[in-house]
Amino acid sequence: MINKITQLIREDFVDNVNWYSIYFNEQAVLVDNTGLEKKLNDALLEVSKFYIESILSGEYIKENNFETKLLANEESINLLLNSNSPFDDLQFYEIVFKNFVTCLQLFLTDYSNFFKVIDIHNTHPSVDVVFSSSKNISTFPLDLDEKVRNSYDNFSRILKLNQLDHFFDEGIGYFKDLIELEKLINNSKYPSPFDSAVILKLSFLKYKWSIRQITTLKALKRTASAKSYLVDNVLISLQEMPTLSVGNSKIIDWKVYLENHYDSNNLPSYFYRKYDELKLLDVKSLTFYQLHFFIKYHTDIKPNYENLTNIVKEIERRESGFTNEKERFLFYKNLNYAFNNQFSLLVQISDSKKEEVEKLRNKIVAFQSRTSNENFFVEVKYLKFKIKSLEKLLKGRKALDTELDLDIKVYLEEIRLLFAECESKINWSKNHHNLLYQLKYEESLVPLDSGINDVYFASSFLLPLSAEQIDSEFQELRIKFNNDFNHLEVLGSLTKEFTLIKDLKSNVESTDKKSIETITIYTAVISFIVGTVSGFSFVNTFFKALIFLLVFSSALSFFVLMVFVSTRGVDFIKRNKKHFFKACGFLVLLLAILCFFNHCENEASQKEMNVKYNRKIDSLNTIYDSKINLLKEQLKQEIYKKPDTLTIKVSPNISNPKSSVGSNKGV
Repeated sequence: MINKITQLIREDFVDNVNWYSIYFNEQAVLVDNTGLEKKLNDALLEVSKFYIESILSGEYIKENNFETKLLANEESINLLLNSNSPFDDLQFYEIVFKNFVTCLQLFLTDYSNFFKVIDIHNTHPSVDVVFSSSKNISTFPLDLDEKVRNSYDNFSRILKLNQLDHFFDEGIGYFKDLIELEKLINNSKYPSPFDSAVILKLSFLKYKWSIRQITTLKALKRTASAKSYLVDNVLISLQEMPTLSVGNSKIIDWKVYLENHYDSNNLPSYFYRKYDELKLLDVKSLTFYQLHFFIKYHTDIKPNYENLTNIVKEIERRESGFTNEKERFLFYKNLNYAFNNQFSLLVQISDSKKEEVEKLRNKIVAFQSRTSNENFFVEVKYLKFKIKSLEKLLKGRKALDTELDLDIKVYLEEIRLLFAECESKINWSKNHHNLLYQLKYEESLVPLDSGINDVYFASSFLLPLSAEQIDSEFQELRIKFNNDFNHLEVLGSLTKEFTLIKDLKSNVESTDKKSIETITIYTAVISFIVGTVSGFSFVNTFFKALIFLLVFSSALSFFVLMVFVSTRGVDFIKRNKKHFFKACGFLVLLLAILCFFNHCENEASQKEMNVKYNRKIDSLNTIYDSKINLLKEQLKQEIYKKPDTLTIKVSPNISNPKSSVGSNKGV
């Protein structure tokens, strides 16, 4: 479009040196000033149309040599300004040079300043543009045709709208600018063919700004907040879900994705459906819009570090395809966004190794240094990771332990430096109004049916950076850290006192242990003496005595061992386990041998007792038989002597006696 403006100026004015002759008579007097003004006004309306089309289509982003085109335009205007007319007419100079050329310069100056701000922002992110101005300070001529003045106003408003699109901001002033622009467009006396495109972009920016306010309030848990604004005496709350009534399919798609992206915890089904649609695509064919979806899916919806890493690698692979500075800036921004999510997911994994975290952070820091990017996200995540590591270190610290003081001091120093670095990077991000992710030019075009074919949306579906949320969370983190860990420095200054207390505590514990162990040994000795004395009353063999001593002494030894374990810990057994195994083996072997000999002794004793019992029984049987025979003889003799009376006296030495045997008279 800029080339068309240059071509128009050259063909109609610069190269056509006698273009003005038809408005003069033969005496070189301007006779058709109305025709002259109409030609110039028509040219300005055409120039305004080309400029607006250039802005809305994003030509300043699309064309790599856009600055060269602007310079060519400036050159054609200067040629027209320096051209000499053979007619010396004051009114002619007033109409052509004061009005027409001045308007051309104003159009070009405004657009050039706008382009330069965007270009510096894209190619030199470390540079802060405080304000922009021009040495050619002029105002739009008031005596020009009303339509021309209205066309310039439209041009200025659209330029302002695109600037707001590039530098998306959550501030109240930003939204106020959108409201005022909307009011100016709606109250314009002369409708423009580009009004529908402008209203569409303006409405979408308002909608996204309102969504950002709602998400910020939710994140900060300020549901009781009553932020509102007035438009024509109508109070509108920022907590109310905004409406966006548009028929454009691409805007609707962005709107749906936007709503689900920032409320993914409640609406995961959208991501599952969309993932099923995209997962079969070749990763090399994915657009940056689709890559953004996969980053979100593998980070928040269904976290998978390996899959997310593959997406990051795919974005890294595309670096060689971005040749000019503007394209590389966009690519670096998106790669940095992918790195941020990769690092965020890594530090959330509970078993992540410190070396992995440090390696990825160093890679990202080196990348940001190479691309002049001071994004805060990774530093804040790393700060939280270091604080969490410090908490784990302190949980494993024993009471009055001073051996960890050096590690704790190192952590505290690192964390304090990180706080300062994070604060600096947060301020940098706020000053640069950074969109954290940005689609390629082709993906950012929204097709329209009227006015212009495609409209460029620099911010596409992205919301602005929430500075309020960042500041609040960062301050909460700082306060929590100070409350939880500032006392460690005070404790560190009491190292000598803690060392003395620790030594006293160790001495007391050692003395207590020795006392318990001594008492246990004395108790075991006394128990052994008393137990053996009382136990030997039931022992009748040598081997039984040995077995009794062995079992009793082993039990007492086990009791003493348990006391030593309770006072000295399990490590006491671990350090002497070889000796314990040998002693246990020896005792078991000795017990087995003694049991064997005891068994043999019992068998021999039993045999000897059996022999003695048999001999005694035989002796008793012999005595019994002799006594029976004697009784028989006595009985016979008594019967012969006294047949009427029979008295039998039984010797008490007989084993089976009967008291008496009487006659029919009794005893």
